[in-house]
Amino acid sequence: MAPTCVLLDRTVTFRDHPLEPDPPLAGEGAAGVVGGTTRRQSSSEDSELLLSVEAIEAEIARYMRATTPDLQVVDPPGVSCLTIVRPHPSHPIPKYGYGRNLESGLAVAADKNLVLIYVGSYRPISSYGGCYLLLDTASSSLSRIPGVHHKSAPYMCAGAGAVIMAREGGAFVLAELLFRLTPPGAPASGKLWLWQSSEWVCKVGHLPAELCYMWRLHTSFSVQSSRNLFCWVDLLHGLLLCDLGRHGEVDSTDLGMSFVPLPHWRTPPPAVEPARLPHHGLR
Repeated sequence: MAPTCVLLDRTVTFRDHPLEPDPPLAGEGAAGVVGGTTRRQSSSEDSELLLSVEAIEAEIARYMRATTPDLQVVDPPGVSCLTIVRPHPSHPIPKYGYGRNLESGLAVAADKNLVLIYVGSYRPISSYGGCYLLLDTASSSLSRIPGVHHKSAPYMCAGAGAVIMAREGGAFVLAELLFRLTPPGAPASGKLWLWQSSEWVCKVGHLPAELCYMWRLHTSFSVQSSRNLFCWVDLLHGLLLCDLGRHGEVDSTDLGMSFVPLPHWRTPPPAVEPARLPHHGLR
């Protein structure tokens, strides 16, 4: 019987398909590779390289949909491992950093049967082409979610900002929280990206007044009870909460954030350095 819960290593590795051919040998068969004969690209080939952002996204999406998950589950306190198998060798390999050179991902959030993964070097507001993979362990299936739009400056990621909430009937809500650097004494502001019904919804607004310092997200999670909460934790200061409402609505433009400080007896001394605290840990 499978365990009711597992510890999952955050590092997600990519490996070749079992039918991946061996690298070509040197000699006549090596034309077009390192050490072989090369030819100049034609002007038509050059024009094909100048793809639009939409075309690049579509090319990457086709490739990622052809990958398959391999989850090796062990009982706690053992650590389970997730590997993603690249597509069959006959599948076209996309350009722009995706393909055989894609070696790893990072599991950033989980809820019930869902695991959210940053693919490769993707981080929120990074350059185009980045994406999330969502693993549904109940069906052993992967789905791709486009990354948060890279034109989000001056907002920035501050650690473990991604949260996933599983809903009934296979639905889910994904949130990514970004922060804006503000002068001392100025109200803190944030940008909350919500993915629901196959599209991103963006909310911008002020954060609670208690966030008058550099905020660092060490962990994040979702809670469903009488309320639907996204929770972001700064281990030095407290808990930032976003209430989606009883039915998980994302239509409101209000960020709906509240702050829960650490108990006074748990507040770390000033000498504690934020960089020395753990963050982004699933295991």
